Amino acid sequence: MGVDFRKNPRIYHKDLIHYKVFLSRGEVDFVEGSLGNISETGLCAIVSKNFEPKVGEELKGYVRYVPLDDRLSIKGRVVWITEYEHKGAKQLMLGFGFYSPIQFPEHLLALSMSFES
Repeated sequence: MGVDFRKNPRIYHKDLIHYKVFLSRGEVDFVEGSLGNISETGLCAIVSKNFEPKVGEELKGYVRYVPLDDRLSIKGRVVWITEYEHKGAKQLMLGFGFYSPIQFPEHLLALSMSFES
């Protein structure tokens, strides 16, 4: 097993399927993706290969908790990108670092606490 070099613990949980990530380079055209994991300082998103951001590129958007239609605004930079294929579709997994740490809403805070115990 490798050493975890991350600064903040990540939430990896089966209930993250209830979250969607929306990212944009501009004002209007958002790409929808899935949430792979999240911490106070960044997240991993899985998006369509058609979205092709560059490492270091500034993006903004939000994480949507679908059951409550709750949105958490995010802004930051792409820190890494990996291309892969899932069920015959090419997708991108990207690491996104927030410009400043976020405060988890109650539903994410509850997930993080259930994960730790």
